[in-house]
Amino acid sequence: MSPRRRARPLPGALLSAGALLLAGAVALSGPAAADWFGGGKPQPVEKRVPACDDTAVQAKLVHSIASADPRYYGVTVKELKHIEQSALVDNQDSPLARRYCTARLVVDPLAANLPQGKAPPKNVLFGDEPAPTQPHERFAYYMVEEKAGFVGISWNVEVCISGLDRWRVYDGQCETVRPPPTQ
Repeated sequence: MSPRRRARPLPGALLSAGALLLAGAVALSGPAAADWFGGGKPQPVEKRVPACDDTAVQAKLVHSIASADPRYYGVTVKELKHIEQSALVDNQDSPLARRYCTARLVVDPLAANLPQGKAPPKNVLFGDEPAPTQPHERFAYYMVEEKAGFVGISWNVEVCISGLDRWRVYDGQCETVRPPPTQ
């Protein structure tokens, strides 16, 4: 007769944790969620999504570009200019508020930051064009989206630099971070 196997505690613990998460999500749906997150009253969109020129938004925008793969953008941001809101979308296709913004970025190519005598990887950043070595301006589109931060808490910024979306992450023409067309 074979010895009896003991049940493993890990699957049971995972199942219990999953059940607790599901129960919490059900408990916080509907009016209870409004009470939990907004004190019972819906907050105005201005409080849920910060303005385009807010310093925290600008810091996230610069961090997003700086933390991207160098082969993607290939630039560092030196200055943000002419920050404008192009649209504020709330309660349309999605219940989440989105603020669409534009800015002019003064960018410094990473090629200019390389040590003396070291060339950038060939045809990676700028195709067949020679890599620029002086700061220049680029147009940026960005979207500040409600509840898009870590685990759906707070807001987040998605940014696309015009002409540098080589991998078409934002649809090549930065369309996913631009306002939807009016109908």
